[in-house]
Amino acid sequence: MKKKIAIIIPGGIGGGYFLQGIPVVEDLVQRLSDKFEVTVYSLIKTDPAYLPKNFLLQHTGLSHKRSVLLRIFVCSIQFILGFFKNRYHLVHGIWGHPPGRMAVILGKVFGIPSVVSIRGGEAANVPEINYGNMREPRIRNITLWTCRNASALTMLTRFQLKELQKNGMNRADVQIIPNGVDESVFAFKKKDLKPPYHLVHIANLNPVKDQPTLLKAFKLIAEKVDCRLKIIGDGESMGLLKILTESLGIGEKVTFTGAVPNKSLPGHLQWAHFMLHSSLYEGQGVVLAEAAACGVVVCGTNVGLIADWGNNCCRPVQCRDYEALADEVLGLIENPAEYERLQQNALKWAMENTASNMAASFEKLYNRFLP
Repeated sequence: MKKKIAIIIPGGIGGGYFLQGIPVVEDLVQRLSDKFEVTVYSLIKTDPAYLPKNFLLQHTGLSHKRSVLLRIFVCSIQFILGFFKNRYHLVHGIWGHPPGRMAVILGKVFGIPSVVSIRGGEAANVPEINYGNMREPRIRNITLWTCRNASALTMLTRFQLKELQKNGMNRADVQIIPNGVDESVFAFKKKDLKPPYHLVHIANLNPVKDQPTLLKAFKLIAEKVDCRLKIIGDGESMGLLKILTESLGIGEKVTFTGAVPNKSLPGHLQWAHFMLHSSLYEGQGVVLAEAAACGVVVCGTNVGLIADWGNNCCRPVQCRDYEALADEVLGLIENPAEYERLQQNALKWAMENTASNMAASFEKLYNRFLP
C-alpha cells in the first residue's frame, strides 16, 4: 500500500498560461505520485479543463484576488475533511506562507510530520520594490516560525538559506533540493560561438526580474557585436519594456515572444548562446537550470542559482550593473575556451540535479518520517 501524502500549494497547478501552471511543481507532484498516494490542496481555483494525472486535486474555488484568510480557511476545512477520509501520513507545504505555515499547524493538530519547502520570496528583502517576506515584520515572523517548527525544511539554493540566516533563521538541518529539469526534454546542443550571437531571457515580465537592466546591457553588447535578443514571457512590465527597447534604439534586434508553452522552451534555448538574467531576487531560477541543460551559458545577477554557481558555472554580476553584465558577455565572446568551460561545468551540474533526482530526494526525505 502506498503511503498517503497531502501537498498544500498556493497555486501553480491547473492554471496559468496553457494550463501549465508552474511546470516544475506539477512535474514533481506527478513523479511523487508514482511512489505515494498524493492529494494536492490548492489555495486558488483551477481551470475546469485541467485534469490531474495520477494524483487527486482539491481547490478552494476561490480566485487569487479573494481574501488570503478566506482561502486559508476553506483549504483547511477541505484538508480536515480529507484527513478523516484518507488519514494522511505526512503533509508537505510548498512555499513557506501560507502553505508551509498551514502544513506545520495541521501536522501538529493531527500528529503527522510536516515538510516545508521554501521556494520564492520567503527569504527576500528588496526595499526598492517593497518585495519579500522579510520586509514586513508580521510575515517575517510567520515565515521564521514556520521554518523553526516544520518537521523538515527544504530550500532550493544555498543563497536562499543564507538570506534567511541573515534574518535569524538558525536551523541546522535544512536540506538543499534544487529544482531539476527533465534531461530527456532539455537536451544539450553544441553551437559554434560566432555571430550573430543569440541571447535569450526567460521570465515573468515584472519589477522583480528587472528587465530594464538586461535591455541596457544588450544595447552595449549590440554596439560591439552582431547579436539578437529574444525575451520570452509576459507580465505587467511588457508595455514599458517595449517602449524602453525602442528608446534604446535596439527594437530591430529584440523579439518579444510573449508566454510560450514550456514544451517549446528547449527549442528557444538550443537557439541561444547566452542567457541574460537580471533579477533583483531569485529563490533559484529554474530557467537557469534549463539553460545549463541545453548548453546555454548564463550571465546574470548574483542571486539564486547564479550565486550558488559563482564563476564556476556562470558569470555573476551585481544587481542593476548593466555595464558589468555586458562586459561579461563580450569577454566570453573573446574567450571561447572559458565559454566552453562554463558551459560544461553548468551542464554537469544540471545532469547531477535532474527532475528525477529532485523527486528521489523528496521521496527519501518523506521516508525518513513515514511508518
